[in-house]
Amino acid sequence: MPKQTFYNLPEEKRERLINAIYQEFSRVSYEDVSINKIIGIAKIPRGSFYQYFEDKHDVLEFVLEEYQKEILKQTEESLSKNHGDIFAMFLDLMDFTFSQLRSKGEGHAWMRILSDMRFNVEAFTMNRNYQSRHVKSELIEKIFSLIDKNKLDIREEDDLEGMLRVLIPYAAFSFAQTFRDTDDNYNVNRERFRKQLELIKRGFAK
Repeated sequence: MPKQTFYNLPEEKRERLINAIYQEFSRVSYEDVSINKIIGIAKIPRGSFYQYFEDKHDVLEFVLEEYQKEILKQTEESLSKNHGDIFAMFLDLMDFTFSQLRSKGEGHAWMRILSDMRFNVEAFTMNRNYQSRHVKSELIEKIFSLIDKNKLDIREEDDLEGMLRVLIPYAAFSFAQTFRDTDDNYNVNRERFRKQLELIKRGFAK
């Protein structure tokens, strides 16, 4: 993660460095990301970069944390909009994922990284460990606090957690298909995902 010196930067300089990071991560796969390119785009001395980040892995963790913050934000907005409907939330997150695939800048960088992680074992392992420490607990905590439990057939204390253990991996697999497929296939994949969510819903909803 960034050092405190990164957060102490003047906003304009910090934003310039962030934009350079996203530009480079959008341009190439993770293993080909060049710190020299980031330094050149941001127009900062090489020595300054290492005052802000330890190495490329450090930059990757920063980019992933920003993505994960956005996922938490989207989760909260969707559950609020849909009155705690967790199934509508997963469909909204799929739409968000697809919109990021088509965007430029940070959204495109996020999607390239996540796509690369299907092939880059080192990066995937780091991301998996990071997620297990931070995102999973935050995401589940957010869902627990906003979900309408009255709509679900919860009979025991750990039923909701068990349901999420079914839904989250399945949703992640479905989202991964958007990395591989063309725009023409998105509506087909989305409708398939919606129907399968409806089937799952029959087992969990009242």
